[in-house]
Amino acid sequence: MGRGRGVQVWLDPLFLSGLLGVFVADQGTKAWVKRLLAGRGPTEIVPGLVRLVEVENPGVAFGLLSGCRWVAVVALLAALVSAWLAWRLLDWKRARVRAMGGIFVGAALGNLVDRLRNGAVTDFIDIHVGAYHWPAFNLADTVLSLVIVFLVGRILAEHRCSRHLGRQGEPAPEEDSRTETGEKRDYPGAQLPGARGPGDR
Repeated sequence: MGRGRGVQVWLDPLFLSGLLGVFVADQGTKAWVKRLLAGRGPTEIVPGLVRLVEVENPGVAFGLLSGCRWVAVVALLAALVSAWLAWRLLDWKRARVRAMGGIFVGAALGNLVDRLRNGAVTDFIDIHVGAYHWPAFNLADTVLSLVIVFLVGRILAEHRCSRHLGRQGEPAPEEDSRTETGEKRDYPGAQLPGARGPGDR
């Protein structure tokens, strides 16, 4: 992708709307949960299933690698490489791709701002069944996961489409007019120029 096209994507209204919308929503929900839970502790939203908590996560999404800062950095770098591949491979002329790209960047920036400001990301959604708790997460984690699934699906779909079009553009193999013994096939009805068939007068 050329530099000019990259600038166009960054300034595209769909891209910017997705970026700003998700970033504001992520930061707003984190601030709201902190005010709501101040002095109250965990609060049940759906009894026995979903509750609001306040967890400062120094790891990556869903509390993973919270005790391994260097591994978390490597995971972040891998995510950046994946984002770069998506940037290079996807067709950014499509409106859905531009919108999803903006949403992805907005969610990533939401968690990055937390990490730079507090040294950890604020997670607040706790899904649990009985004594089992899924690692706490936030709005940005949810959005990132969904957009990654969408972008990977688009990359695979476009790759299959390009391969299919490539096969269609290949020249058809020429039919060999010789037999296995190397003799010239005599096709019925084939006549030499100027020769007359049995029915010709």
